[in-house]
Amino acid sequence: MEQNGEETDKMNVWKKARDQSKPEVVEVILVILYLNEGRI
Repeated sequence: MEQNGEETDKMNVWKKARDQSKPEVVEVILVILYLNEGRI
């Protein structure tokens, strides 16, 4: 269950980006998450 911490961190970053209302930031995060999923 070590990945739970990582998932929580991802959600925290996602929420922060969404709260800041910066679409470009959210888009970058989506790309990074997509690339990370691809590596796994």
